[in-house]
Amino acid sequence: MVEVGALVSSIKATVELAKSAKDVNDQAKLNAAVSDIMEKLVAMQSELFAKQQENHTLFEEVKQLKEKIEKDKRFDQYQLEKTALGGYVLTLCDSNSSENHPKHSICPSCREDGRLSILEEGTYSFNCQVCKYTAKIRQVPPIRVSYPR
Repeated sequence: MVEVGALVSSIKATVELAKSAKDVNDQAKLNAAVSDIMEKLVAMQSELFAKQQENHTLFEEVKQLKEKIEKDKRFDQYQLEKTALGGYVLTLCDSNSSENHPKHSICPSCREDGRLSILEEGTYSFNCQVCKYTAKIRQVPPIRVSYPR
């Protein structure tokens, strides 16, 4: 990729060539100078176009990174917690909960995919309705069946 400094130097050299061409009286030399100027202008135009494409690519990359940072900020208010039975959930930090934003947990699996999915808290587990992730919070009691005698 052409550096901006080299492009500026090339422009300056072409301008100097154009200035010297106006003083040429010989038609053949003048035609050669004009041809040389045209070649340099076409080369500079190509280099400038390449720089514009590079600039656009970098702009898009910066835009995507800024969007990712903003998206990831949503998860900064959650902390990873381990349930009593070894499951994991991301729980809203106490400092971020309020009357309008009650304490809750989100799915760690969905978080890895960039989704903020609130877990439903059941009697025995947290359940994600989006990806079906389950984190057990207490043992399910055994079912006792009694048969009549």
